[in-house]
Amino acid sequence: MSFASFAVVFLRNALGVRQPKFLSTAPHAHCSCRIWPLVALLALRAALSVDMSLGRTERKFLNIDLVLFVLTVAARTLDWTFAKEPLARHLRPANSSPSTIMDALDLASNLRGNGWEWSGYRSYIPRETRPANRMAFVFFAFISAVVHALICGALHRAVLTLAPVGVTIPEGSTIFDETLPFPVQYLRATIITMLTALAIYALLQMGYNLCTIPAILALGQDPAQWPPAFDAP
Repeated sequence: MSFASFAVVFLRNALGVRQPKFLSTAPHAHCSCRIWPLVALLALRAALSVDMSLGRTERKFLNIDLVLFVLTVAARTLDWTFAKEPLARHLRPANSSPSTIMDALDLASNLRGNGWEWSGYRSYIPRETRPANRMAFVFFAFISAVVHALICGALHRAVLTLAPVGVTIPEGSTIFDETLPFPVQYLRATIITMLTALAIYALLQMGYNLCTIPAILALGQDPAQWPPAFDAP
């Protein structure tokens, strides 16, 4: 057995993806109950042992992102473990052949299950308004990424300007300034909250666009596999 064939068999068994003969007509995948405890243990170890900030206090928020990511991995694989029906993929790139590895990677990285049947559950997918042409779609995603990066930066700076001293440190603080009159306190806190929510939206949209571009250009995926992330937020 070659290394490539061994890797395919190992990855298929580790992720619980069925044999290719099932993938050619009605591709199915499910996470084995024997695998999930190992996945959960590895996720817990990553959350407790990996320091994404590299010891820099101002970057400790990256550890929060890591914890959220591993919690998502553990929760999603737990959901797949107890799925009532096998997971079926019905959306693939045009002119592509079934691939166990690509199916496993798509399932693991697909946040909304687009192109998959998750035990009859379907996420809401907003209506597509971007061009269907691949290069025009990529160009639109690039422009959107730049625009949302600028919006996120501007909103972040506005929040830092309005927020009281101490809010920006990792330990956190209150967004209420008790030195101000009561109505002004709540008005200021409300503005900070709204600006933060908009900044989070812009950050998520920017990240989604930056993932879309290499997926289409380098991995050969179709624009249909990258539907809009938000519907007129």
